[in-house]
Amino acid sequence: MDPLPSSNGDGVEESRGNEIPQWTDTDEEGELPPHSPLESVFAEPKETFAIPSHAYYPLLDTLRLYAGWLLAWYFVIEALGSYQYLRRLPFQLSALDGLFRSLLVIRLSAAAFLFLLLSTVHCMLGRGIAKGIILTLVGIVLLGVFVANT
Repeated sequence: MDPLPSSNGDGVEESRGNEIPQWTDTDEEGELPPHSPLESVFAEPKETFAIPSHAYYPLLDTLRLYAGWLLAWYFVIEALGSYQYLRRLPFQLSALDGLFRSLLVIRLSAAAFLFLLLSTVHCMLGRGIAKGIILTLVGIVLLGVFVANT
């Protein structure tokens, strides 16, 4: 099974007939064989990719992402704080107690929720500057009513 030539003792090497041929990147006519590794390098590109019209996501989508994560963390603070207030947690966190009783956290939670709600309504209505301004004013009024009642 040895693919290398062997010597018969008189200095002449014999071939056993099971040599591994050397790989070449062209066939007998000098053409690239089909499906060779170099075919993809030298071939013309078959399709072009469109360059995106903008390099960044729209500002509203980015703000919605951050507001969603912020609201999720506020929910965790409120849930753990309420459990800790009822003395059902096996551990005591003083920072959690301070955040749970803070009016700022509750007001920011309401602001994040109203932003997500009204930006979703804005997208459903078909987006537009006038609609955005009206929904912003509605959000400010709703947040003002919430702050006045807390």
